[in-house]
Amino acid sequence: GFEWQVARGPNKINESDWNERIQQLCQFKKEHGHCQVPVHFKDDPSFGAWVHKTRSEYKKQQKRDGGATPLWKERIRELEEIGFEWEVSENSWNRRIQQLCWFKKEHGH
Repeated sequence: GFEWQVARGPNKINESDWNERIQQLCQFKKEHGHCQVPVHFKDDPSFGAWVHKTRSEYKKQQKRDGGATPLWKERIRELEEIGFEWEVSENSWNRRIQQLCWFKKEHGH
């Protein structure tokens, strides 16, 4: 039968599952050169959902009084060391603008 699986954010995931996701993220970055896993990642939909949930949880933690929990702060640091980006659309836009400027400088148009 069908198995329901809820994407758990970084505060609700156990250490073993967390380490497995971190390894998966490192492998994704090695293969793709970035940590921008699509929400609907066809190779592993639960992984894409986890990345999306992690970004959402980060935004909630930033708005909360007192900020992030100690566990979450450690996990934020770990993700950032890998190169995880919290604002994908803004960073992606800025990266594309920079590439466009380089192209224009090199090719003159």
